[in-house]
Amino acid sequence: MLLEQLRRRIVPRWRDHRTTLALGELSQSRAPAAISESDSDALSLRASEWHASPTVWHAADLLSSAFAVGESGRFRDATDFVLTHRDVAPPALVGLAEKIAKPPQDRLVGSPESVLENAIGRLVHKVRLRLRNEPRNAIQWVELARLYTLLGASDRAVRSMITAVELGPDNRFVVRSAARLFLHEHDAGRALRAIRNASGARTDPWLLAAEIAISSASQSPSLLAKVGRLRNEDSALSDFERTELSSALATLELENGKSRRARQLFRQSLTAPNENSVAQAEWANREIGGLDLRGNLNDVPRSYEAHAQLALRKGEWQPAIENGLLWLEDQAFSKRPAMFTSYVCSLIEDYEQSVAILRSSLSVNQNDPVLLNNLAFALASANRLPEAKEVLRGTDYNAVSGTTAVILAATHGLVLFRSGFPDQGRELYRLAMDRAGALKVLKYRIQADLYLAREELLANTSVARVETEKALAAAEKSTEPDVAVISEQVRRLYREFLSSTTQESRHEV
Repeated sequence: MLLEQLRRRIVPRWRDHRTTLALGELSQSRAPAAISESDSDALSLRASEWHASPTVWHAADLLSSAFAVGESGRFRDATDFVLTHRDVAPPALVGLAEKIAKPPQDRLVGSPESVLENAIGRLVHKVRLRLRNEPRNAIQWVELARLYTLLGASDRAVRSMITAVELGPDNRFVVRSAARLFLHEHDAGRALRAIRNASGARTDPWLLAAEIAISSASQSPSLLAKVGRLRNEDSALSDFERTELSSALATLELENGKSRRARQLFRQSLTAPNENSVAQAEWANREIGGLDLRGNLNDVPRSYEAHAQLALRKGEWQPAIENGLLWLEDQAFSKRPAMFTSYVCSLIEDYEQSVAILRSSLSVNQNDPVLLNNLAFALASANRLPEAKEVLRGTDYNAVSGTTAVILAATHGLVLFRSGFPDQGRELYRLAMDRAGALKVLKYRIQADLYLAREELLANTSVARVETEKALAAAEKSTEPDVAVISEQVRRLYREFLSSTTQESRHEV
């Protein structure tokens, strides 16, 4: 199994409305204006009364006044007092204190909810009932589309989203969600029309970022990049409000070969990032270097993707899997987290978990050739050959291009080896290596070589020793930790092979 080295773009994330709102991606997050002199005097008076007489009622006066003028975070002692005395404090005051102590964004830092298929069905029923009473509720139509997507009912999802866009064509949440779904359905044209037709397309930084990113992903020119550059320099925007726009522009500069300007914009995006811009910067850092993520990762809610990728590069397999699973739960319809996490599971030879992840993702991303390839690899590696052959049925390594042609040829070769046809399997592995060489992807060539050596050893072929020594020598050129772990597995098999050969020789003597 090979992990596709896909170019990343900062396309919109798609979550439910409550989560998206809590993460701050729907608000106008401008830098707070200074409070007036009269408000400041009133707040000082309430604070002095509280400190002179720390009661529930004085805490209530102080916190309600502070919350009204946007200064609630200054008085943590009053907040803690109310929460400590929640048994005598009014419920509304306790609720305010809880909101101050733990804002919605913080409550969402933990694991996203893992929703089972039967639970999704119940949620669909609940949303449809609500839409009977609120047929013009665009937010609920978006949620219905999301749930249908998770069930793999793409036609229903698209129809629901079209209704949502008709009802809320200028709503940021609706438009960004629609763009993400249409891109998922390989309809970039419709995604771009949804964004460009919105009234805020030329002013809303979140929509500008989406237009630039989706244009890039579909290899079409952005119509709003120039406007986006001007908007990104607008001092009226907060750093958080512009984070995805800065990142989208940085990616555009990187694609145009302007690495220095790209770094400047990526650094700007990291001033107050969300998890999407952090993940984009982590990807860019692998491409061009020069970006420091250490001050951002632990402070950004749901930054599972960036954590997972960094763990992979450090060879920390369990953290990579744990964050990969959280990333998958957070973006369950996306194939990227499924490809990543199943790959790491296969690296450590946990093929059963890899199979489970891939089967689940294929229910949403039906007939995706890379997911099918990876599933066949995991099944064949676990010696579940009939299932592997069934998965590969209908796939053609000569009918695809790019890296998909590499991995499909190699996996067909694997299945042939495990089926007792090493000569034909070897030919396909070598075809995969030739294709990787033509694409100038050395890592793919090395990994295919290592997996060929693995199969030669397991099949005890006459060329196993030569192929293994060649593959291990080539792997020495790589510094990648995932290549190293595959090399170690091949070395282990090679030691067992040599030991077995020696024992057979002694027995013959």
